[in-house]
Amino acid sequence: THRLDPIYLEGEVVTGATLPDTVELREIPDYNYRYVYVNGQRALIDPQTRRIMYVVR
Repeated sequence: THRLDPIYLEGEVVTGATLPDTVELREIPDYNYRYVYVNGQRALIDPQTRRIMYVVR
């Protein structure tokens, strides 16, 4: 497994926000979304739009 480094971005991590192309998204087996750690929070990302779909709080 690869360790995913956390990403730190300005602003609050909210549903609907778009991540820059420089942010590496990790695959989730058998699932359409990707995930990333942003500002210490896990978030599910739509890989086509790079929008945050869900933030795990």
